[in-house]
Amino acid sequence: MTARRIVLTISLASVIAIPALSPTSASAQVPPATESRLRSIFESGDFNARSFQATWLPDGSGYTTLESPPGASARELVRYDAASGDRTVLVSLAHLTPAGASEPMRISGHQFAPDGGRVLLQTRGNGVWMFEWATSTLKRVDGGGGNTISPDGTRILFTRDGDLHVHDLATTETARLTHTTAQSVSNGRATWSPDGNHVAFVQSDASGVRMRSMLVPTDPSYPELREVRFARVGETITRLRVGVVDAEGREVRWISIPSPTEGFYLGQVSWAGNSEELLVEQFSRFRDERDFFIANVSTGEVKRIYHESDPAWVIASYRLNAGLEWIRGGDSFLFLTEKDGWRHSYVYSRDGREERLLTPGPSDVMERGPVDERGVGGGPVDAGSSDEDGGWFYFFASPDNATQRLPLPGPAGRV
Repeated sequence: MTARRIVLTISLASVIAIPALSPTSASAQVPPATESRLRSIFESGDFNARSFQATWLPDGSGYTTLESPPGASARELVRYDAASGDRTVLVSLAHLTPAGASEPMRISGHQFAPDGGRVLLQTRGNGVWMFEWATSTLKRVDGGGGNTISPDGTRILFTRDGDLHVHDLATTETARLTHTTAQSVSNGRATWSPDGNHVAFVQSDASGVRMRSMLVPTDPSYPELREVRFARVGETITRLRVGVVDAEGREVRWISIPSPTEGFYLGQVSWAGNSEELLVEQFSRFRDERDFFIANVSTGEVKRIYHESDPAWVIASYRLNAGLEWIRGGDSFLFLTEKDGWRHSYVYSRDGREERLLTPGPSDVMERGPVDERGVGGGPVDAGSSDEDGGWFYFFASPDNATQRLPLPGPAGRV
């Protein structure tokens, strides 16, 4: 060891040893006000962002949310009136305590039946339950992932072990709609047809995706490994296809959309305003192409109603801004696209004809908001509007004026 390295080593050791020899501890050197603020940040979390989640009622009269009463950790379901702000407890902690239980269940999600007389409750670790307002009764029902009540309110659609199931609330019987045999295949993203007779879904087949090992941080001395499927850039991705099955699980029909060998991604998959046609949004593997298809589930006919391409990127934030919204009773649709260089909102007819650019100008729509068509044929939606107007389109755009709205073109295309 050279003399220079010896001197550096001794100097470093002296610096490290000085705090240890000091009679004043490091914690005593922190001012009380600073220590209090640090504890508020890292221990009690006083400065953590407060999240808020609510669900609007179908008629817009109010919204529901989950709140913990004073002194309790479990949450109850409450309703707030939009006009007055009045708060009403819909499902109390007492209601959430099953017979023989000592404490209430913890709700993680809820869904109202179409008639509003019951609510489906998803809990953490206690399964799925149905609460009925008229009798104030709580009943356990069969369920799994993605629980959805049928349009007539009599059945629950859910996924379990990669397959779709339907539970009948009257008979308490559960029917299996799909039958997969491979662990790499799963069925999900299921949605009821408006008449409740069919279910559309997406099947994912990851058998061609390579496996890789991941470290499971359980015991630091003896960590475990878990094999998961992971597609690197340029390698095989999960194969997707869209299916429709009847509510009894007798027959599955597959929608014949283009299926390039390199694979593709799916955006919105939903019923196209009726129970005969299905909307499918498809992105190319490299997201430089985008298509909207309408498929007739009875005849199998598939028609492309929109296509766009861009050598760079067809649309940014595609998860947030993908899909479309039907307006005018399904005769037209509204969507976001960057085809003109900006993320703008357009209205197209159902057969794919461009009708109107809603948001002109050198600016981006950051997110599509709700559409309010209540004024159509039913009186004015706002002061100065007539029943011939198409309603309002709300969107998020500017940091100075985040929420904005524009009038929708009426049935004849007028604004």
